[in-house]
Amino acid sequence: MGNDAVTRAELLARGLTGSGIARAVHRGELIRVRRGHYASPEDSDDMIRAVRVGGRLDCVSELRARGVWVVDDPTLHVRLPPGASRLRDADDRKVRMTAPDIATAPLRLHWRELRAPSQATASHVGLIDALVSAAGCLPSGELIAALDSACHQRVIGPQELREALALIAARRRPTSERLDAGAESGLETMIRDLCAQLGLRVRIQVEFDGVGRVDMFVEDWVVVELDGRAHHSGEVATRDRRRDAVHMAQGRLPLRFVFAQVVFDRRSVALAIIGAVRTHRRIADRAYLADRALRRLAYLELDRA
Repeated sequence: MGNDAVTRAELLARGLTGSGIARAVHRGELIRVRRGHYASPEDSDDMIRAVRVGGRLDCVSELRARGVWVVDDPTLHVRLPPGASRLRDADDRKVRMTAPDIATAPLRLHWRELRAPSQATASHVGLIDALVSAAGCLPSGELIAALDSACHQRVIGPQELREALALIAARRRPTSERLDAGAESGLETMIRDLCAQLGLRVRIQVEFDGVGRVDMFVEDWVVVELDGRAHHSGEVATRDRRRDAVHMAQGRLPLRFVFAQVVFDRRSVALAIIGAVRTHRRIADRAYLADRALRRLAYLELDRA
């Protein structure tokens, strides 16, 4: 089925009979998602749950299904046409969903018509619709990270990107200057964009003798390394300390941040970077740069709730 639900009518058109469909469900070869809709056991759980609700996979959930970098989140995003009714529980087709269920479930319903219907399938919105929806759900830094990821992995082309940006509300739309298809990591994008908003010069993927490549280099003296892993092995931690020692010996100040800091506490990350800039004696106009960055930081909306 190609990770797309099919209707009973489509299965009958393919040559199956009503009893044949019933036998396939009984044998576990098909899943009855909701009345008249079926899926393969190999299809993604998120897609199956979105169809069971009564719509299509959308927004962050659709981007994740396409391999675009987004922060892991249990919330299921579903696109529904305006006026859709008879919604079902995402995990039980026999349970009708009520308003209190919608308010308390890890579920986000997007009630709107498709902006790019030609891209959509029976179970998935197209990439343009997913990105436009994401612009209303994601913090600015995470939206830019998703756009960078889609471009870097060539999930989206230049024309589609322009179409998606044009459809995003002006107050949420990032400028093209904030995007970088060369970004290899969502965390890298988020900190690169943060530094740019603070008015600090930043270079990515810089090589140093005795160390190798670093994630970011701020104001030519502060090294920023990012780690998305939950735990370090002893060997990795030892290597990181050795790298930091080389940086210090050569006059650079190394800073390290992990996933949770970048996603949930970016203001503290910003303060650490600003503090490093202020204290490094080799950075010209360091006090001015740090004071300006602090003023800009006061107006930024950074962290998730």
